[in-house]
Amino acid sequence: MKTRIQDAFDNIVYAHRVVRESTLRLQRTEDPDEIAATLADLQGVLPSHFRAEERPEGYFDHLRRALPHDAEGQVAALVVDHREMEQTLGALMEAEAHDAEWVARAQKLARRLRDHEQSEARLGAAPIDNGRL
Repeated sequence: MKTRIQDAFDNIVYAHRVVRESTLRLQRTEDPDEIAATLADLQGVLPSHFRAEERPEGYFDHLRRALPHDAEGQVAALVVDHREMEQTLGALMEAEAHDAEWVARAQKLARRLRDHEQSEARLGAAPIDNGRL
């Protein structure tokens, strides 16, 4: 039987896989139907994934405890990223016109998601590199 921690870990791994695969698809295509389907996949995992990272005792709380005090601003910036990316995703999902500008906005979101995930990974590795975890 899985523990709550194992379930949480499995959910995080699944969400990161969806984000990684979706980001690659968005960067490789300009087909509006494929982009719309990929955005729907992201809409299905991002909000709950972001909340899981931000919740008390979530990933960001662990980062705050493990990182030096000057890293709080970096963690706060990740939370701002979450809100802005959710807004962008929502606007893309609601858009009626799936024109070249819409495709470009979706691809920009993909780059931002990729950069965001890389920032999270760098912050997560810092405590390990410094012997704090």
